[in-house]
Amino acid sequence: MLKIFSLIEFGERAGSGLSGICKVWEKVFHTPATIEETHNNGVDRTILTLSNGGNDQDVKAMLELYSDSPGHETIQTHQDSNQKTLGEFQNDQESNQKTVDEFQNDQESNQKTVDEFQNDQESNQKTLGEFQNDQDSNQKTVDEFQNDQESNQKTLGEVQNDQESNQKSDQKLKECLKVNPNMTISELAVALNMSISGIKKIIRQLKNSGEIRRIGPDKGGSWKVVKN
Repeated sequence: MLKIFSLIEFGERAGSGLSGICKVWEKVFHTPATIEETHNNGVDRTILTLSNGGNDQDVKAMLELYSDSPGHETIQTHQDSNQKTLGEFQNDQESNQKTVDEFQNDQESNQKTVDEFQNDQESNQKTLGEFQNDQDSNQKTVDEFQNDQESNQKTLGEVQNDQESNQKSDQKLKECLKVNPNMTISELAVALNMSISGIKKIIRQLKNSGEIRRIGPDKGGSWKVVKN
């Protein structure tokens, strides 16, 4: 026990060491230490009893003892060193936290970039779809235009055919009237294999153009071909 206390410089190896131990104990636990000497069967014993009396150690008293001891400076140095280490640890934590925050910010930035890229892709895809729709629409318009051209071409051909047919019908009607100026509309329809309305239409056109002329009343009159 004396050796233990001497290591922390609370006791001495000289005979006064026990006294010093007792003083320290009483100061820290506020309970007196007892020393008992016995002589039994030629054996001398010194018994040191250290009881805390149910009290907790007085930290303040221990600090005062440390401050008075030569090792106090070393202990303070260790405390300062530990405090510095704690500060560095906190700084490291703050630095790591900052790094984590920067990493999270980078992740958010990268995520934003990915979202913008996806939005661009969707926009480009939409633009491509619209372009294809425009192509389809333009192709449809071209097809419709070609169909219209073919239809118009067909209509023009039909008109030309109708004109040729009408010219032939006009000429045939005038030839019939030259042969028989007294022919009626019904007789002309049978002779030209046409309807009565068709014969009336041709006669009206020929009269308007001055190619034929009616002489006398509708009943009992005759036709005169003016222009061949």
